[in-house]
Amino acid sequence: MSRTELSAARCFARQSGQHARSESFIKGRQAVNIMRTVAATLCSLRRIAVLGASLTLAACGSSQNWDDDSSFVTIGGTVSGFTGGDLSLWMLTGGRVVVQDSLGGRLAIPANGSFTFPSQIANGSDYSVVVANQPAGLTCTVTNGSGMANGNVRNIAVDCRPYSFTRRALPAIYSTGKAVNYSPYRTPAGPAAYEIPSDTEIVQDLTLLNTAGFNLLRLFGTKALRPDQVRPTDPPGAGTDIVAEKILRLALQYYPDMKFQLGVELAGITSCSQPTNDNNIAYAISKLSRYPNVVTISVGNETSFFSKFMPLPCLEGYIRTIRSQVTQPVTTDDDWTFFAGKSSGGGDRVEVKPDTILPLIDFVSVHLYPISYTVWNWQQTGVAAGPDRAKAMMETSLVAAKEWFNEVVKYKYVGAGGVTVSIGDTLPITVGETGWKARQTNPAADIEFWAALPPNSKWYYDLLYGNPGKYPSWQGSTGGPGMIFYFQGFDEQWKGIDDGWGLWDLARNARYTLCGTPAGPACKPDVYAGAGYYNPPPFSKVTFDSPTINDVLVGFGGAEDSQVVALRRPRPLPAPSSVPTARRSVRYRSMRPTRAYRCACTRPPRASRCGSRSRTRRLPPIPERWRPKWSPRSPMPGRR
Repeated sequence: MSRTELSAARCFARQSGQHARSESFIKGRQAVNIMRTVAATLCSLRRIAVLGASLTLAACGSSQNWDDDSSFVTIGGTVSGFTGGDLSLWMLTGGRVVVQDSLGGRLAIPANGSFTFPSQIANGSDYSVVVANQPAGLTCTVTNGSGMANGNVRNIAVDCRPYSFTRRALPAIYSTGKAVNYSPYRTPAGPAAYEIPSDTEIVQDLTLLNTAGFNLLRLFGTKALRPDQVRPTDPPGAGTDIVAEKILRLALQYYPDMKFQLGVELAGITSCSQPTNDNNIAYAISKLSRYPNVVTISVGNETSFFSKFMPLPCLEGYIRTIRSQVTQPVTTDDDWTFFAGKSSGGGDRVEVKPDTILPLIDFVSVHLYPISYTVWNWQQTGVAAGPDRAKAMMETSLVAAKEWFNEVVKYKYVGAGGVTVSIGDTLPITVGETGWKARQTNPAADIEFWAALPPNSKWYYDLLYGNPGKYPSWQGSTGGPGMIFYFQGFDEQWKGIDDGWGLWDLARNARYTLCGTPAGPACKPDVYAGAGYYNPPPFSKVTFDSPTINDVLVGFGGAEDSQVVALRRPRPLPAPSSVPTARRSVRYRSMRPTRAYRCACTRPPRASRCGSRSRTRRLPPIPERWRPKWSPRSPMPGRR
């Protein structure tokens, strides 16, 4: 018997044995009774302490998490099945990845056995443990990975097994629903200023989208921060994607049939372990993916546009990390040029191919923008100016989109078992983004000046989804995409020159694009009346006040603001044999003198047009006597 237990036994004996006397035998000895009462109380407390110590000893070695008085606790567990490679874990609390001292946010796992995160968390706080990097040839999963830390946690299990891939089918709503891209930000700075739209604002947006029939929404990840970057003045939750979580929560409450394609934002990196991306990915896995209305997940957005700072091996790792720990089908959204193997280098880009990405995803989500990628014949100058030219332009825009889509369908890569296959034969293809601006926001885009108008936006919308008696739906057609996510639900002023795509403007007024729907205005008798088209006022006559010079107008396909017009004298060139080889190019230039003249603006000057040409060579002002006299055929540009 221990000394503590022996002392307790003697105390109990004193209370119940020969030393216990009644006050009735010793009258007037109150002091003795008081001392006896104090001694009895101390003995009772001593017995309680002994019982607690016995229970603590009995609990030693258990996997349970028992309450204790520590302010901070540790999180850990065991790893099994790991055969080597690069395996690391994240720990989150409060929705943020916990920095592991000088190790960053990741805990490297060297071998099977027990592990403990170096950083402690507050006792009673929530925790989540997820795999940060999957080792090559293995898929590691976590069980008992989340909960409330009431004491040290030791029962997390990480189990690694050989890697295998089984493609996950898209949910039924991808063939029956109506899809749109949704971003809720309303302020000029948007997510860059940590804007968190209110519940009322988000419910208003969801109600409008639901009224228009949209029941499948694509969300974009917000910009997260490392925990050490969060400032005291930042709103609660900065550093986590609380905006997306708020949307999912409110949609589940008010519109439970509305489903979501969840986006995970990836920022440019210098290594595959980047704190901002780590936070986004870990939070998507541990929190957002568990909402029942999230039916698919998209990792990154148009990363081929900054491929110099998003190496493909890093993107591959991010996709594997997320897909191995969620149950939804996974993709990555990118421009059609990436999935068709036509991406090019320069600037923030290096040439990348999708071959190593395609075997890791469940479906392809491509972006198609005829109004932005104007390599097609949008001007349609072979068609008479007027309604016919507008019609030719808009219908040709869909032809261009279909051609780009088919380039993706036909792209071949090495699939399972080393067999060369095409994307169209192995993967479902959706259009993750496409749309038409309803107003000009980019002054440098000529097509926006002429055709970024509500009737043009309505025209393109009908080409995508059909208009009975006018156009069939491309969505769901033979050889077409099963689902098209229209871009965008609402205007986004924080995007500057990339604004103006919304089906609703910033004030949530429905645009003409939605005419004929329960959410939009009434359509005009001539639905597309007022659609814009390319119609510059050409010059009919150019004269100069020097009768001795006979110049020829070259490179002039129509008047444009402040365009430099080159005028060359048609003087005969000498025979090539009379020009020394070493000086031939110089002599040829010297024999073809060139003068340049400026044409004035044919419409009132606009800051967005005049003086903004980057493709024309600027020259000093032309002397008055050399300025051309001209007479335009049409004083103003045309509109249908």
